[in-house]
This record gives sequence, C-alpha cells and structure tokens, in this order.
Amino acid sequence: MTNKEKNIVIKTEGLGFEYTADEGKVSALSSVDLEIERGSFTAIIGRNGSGKSTLAKTINALLIPTEGNVIVGATTRGKKNTSGRYGGWRAWSSRTRTTSL
Repeated sequence: MTNKEKNIVIKTEGLGFEYTADEGKVSALSSVDLEIERGSFTAIIGRNGSGKSTLAKTINALLIPTEGNVIVGATTRGKKNTSGRYGGWRAWSSRTRTTSL
C-alpha cells in the first residue's frame, strides 16, 4: 500500500444513484470516482440538481448507491477491532447494502 493509499479517508468507485420519479428513473450520479486524502480541503460545487447533495448523502450512508462503492474510514485496514470492523473502515455498495469490513 502506498503512502497516498494510506491517507485516503473517502473513496468512491463507479458510484451511481438513481431516484425514482413519476416519469421513471432519474440519474443523479453516474460513474463517480473520487479520492479524498486526510487533511485535505475539498469543495463539491455545481449547479442546482447536479448531484452535490446526493453525493454527500451516499458518503454519509443516508442513501445507498444503485451502483458502485463508497469507502469511508481510517487510514489502516487489516485486523478486526473490538467492534468487528477492520481498522475502522466502513463500506457500502449497490451490491451488498451496508457492510462492515
């Protein structure tokens, strides 16, 4: 694992989310790949309806993605801690709903 990989605290891989509306499904996020490193300052900017809030809600697990993965957590992985999680990392994806690693 490289030093950069050790410092990533938020990561998305192919993240997508669709809302269901009267006219069918509406894509709010599509194939979002993102890495945010510890200590960095990151701003998510865009027009109304561009998916900023949806991205924040998927990172906070208020919405479960319809595709892809979200990983949020500590810089170390490996051993299970007392809560049964691996190094504090939590991950959720479109395939597994909410899962502890």
